[in-house]
Amino acid sequence: FLYLIAEGRRGGGGCSVSGMHRGGGRAVRHLCTTPHVKNPAPVLKVAVQDGRALEVSWDGRRGAVLDATWLRLACGSCLHETSQRLMNANDLQVFPSRIVSAALSHSAGTGAAPEATVCHVTFTDGHEAKVPAAVLERYAWGEPELTDPLHHDAPLTTADWTRLTSKGGGDVARLELWTVLKGIAEQGLAVVNGMPDNEEALTALAELIAPVMPTLYGNTFEVRAEPNPINIAYTTHSLALHMDLAYYESPPGIQLLNCREFTEEVTAGESTFLDAHEAAEELRRRHPASFATLTRVAARFQKDHLARENPAQMFFDRPHIITHPRTGEVTQVFWAPPFEGLLHAPPEEMEKYYTAYRHFAAIIEDPASMAAFGRCFRLQKGQTVLFNNRRLLHGRRAFELNGGVRHLQGCYLEIDDYQNTFLNVARDYADAHTAFPRIGNGDLCVRPGAGVPHESVESDADGRAAVARPHSRTHALSSI
Repeated sequence: FLYLIAEGRRGGGGCSVSGMHRGGGRAVRHLCTTPHVKNPAPVLKVAVQDGRALEVSWDGRRGAVLDATWLRLACGSCLHETSQRLMNANDLQVFPSRIVSAALSHSAGTGAAPEATVCHVTFTDGHEAKVPAAVLERYAWGEPELTDPLHHDAPLTTADWTRLTSKGGGDVARLELWTVLKGIAEQGLAVVNGMPDNEEALTALAELIAPVMPTLYGNTFEVRAEPNPINIAYTTHSLALHMDLAYYESPPGIQLLNCREFTEEVTAGESTFLDAHEAAEELRRRHPASFATLTRVAARFQKDHLARENPAQMFFDRPHIITHPRTGEVTQVFWAPPFEGLLHAPPEEMEKYYTAYRHFAAIIEDPASMAAFGRCFRLQKGQTVLFNNRRLLHGRRAFELNGGVRHLQGCYLEIDDYQNTFLNVARDYADAHTAFPRIGNGDLCVRPGAGVPHESVESDADGRAAVARPHSRTHALSSI
């Protein structure tokens, strides 16, 4: 083994938020609302393993083995300046790749150029790959840092419409947007106060984050009691906890509900929210066999309604619970009892499925679950709640109008668009090594620095790395 040591520099640290305030949420490790500062540099060590792999470690604590072919493809020359890949494994002239040597170099950085440690890996085909140390660290094989529980015990995150739309100097509007995005990430939801009472306000709020997602209900929809409803939501009945549009291949990510009117004559009608991931983990703890069944047997989700202006014939089969193939962690939950069709499964699975379904439903409907990992509150006129439809189940208490009015206006955003905006804004306000709770899109965790691999390495006159420079801060969407 040939060991070479260099100091790896990375952004980190920052401040931790303690307590709660308007726009707050319980602090996540290293989370801050000002641009982060840097931690003391860890010592990076690399060692070639028989040419087949490179062993890397930081301060002797975290170690990993990275495959030679992976390192060959991690070179900045394999990427176009748009971050699109120019070379894949099938394009390699020599396969599998084999390492001849590895060395480290460090650039202190000049002006706006960041400091960087780079690993120079030479291969038997003569190519020298220049891989930023940040890439090695982020992609080191090993158990990821999981930060999954939402902060259900923290006061509800709130933001202000006037600040969100501020045209004044400074970062007032962007910081207020970060409050909303972070609230959704940490708590699953956030509330914006002071919304204008007009038809356009909801769309304007949504488009601060992403384009509105059109659905069979249109770009926006009105939730109020109607004489001939096309959805039970348009009645005064209670709504059991559920995910919206589970029959879509890609259900909406963020749902917005703007309270246009909720007069005092109306009794009850509170909104309810429950963490679907926590419910699934509780099922795993209480009934492991039932948990396994719901990860294995596909349910049918459907919208089969011809008696409407635009007839709906939408069907999608998938298990209620999706787990990560390597770690077994819950990454997605699909639960929508009113929109489930008949089960299509082998006879030996039928009774197991229905037993597991009852076990899961009992946990979701248990008042103790709502107390432990749920929320229930009454929206007020001028408030908009934004919540993660992939992570939180939502519902509604039954209500009586008593001559009053309960009117909500809603719309949806794609989960990928939300994450893209979140990661881009997070680069200004969160430490790059912070892991946020999973958002229900199939990924293990959300990290602000997920764009690190899309870097090019410029060389100075002697061929050593001068700086690792991101092509653009807009390329922050993680690979999902």
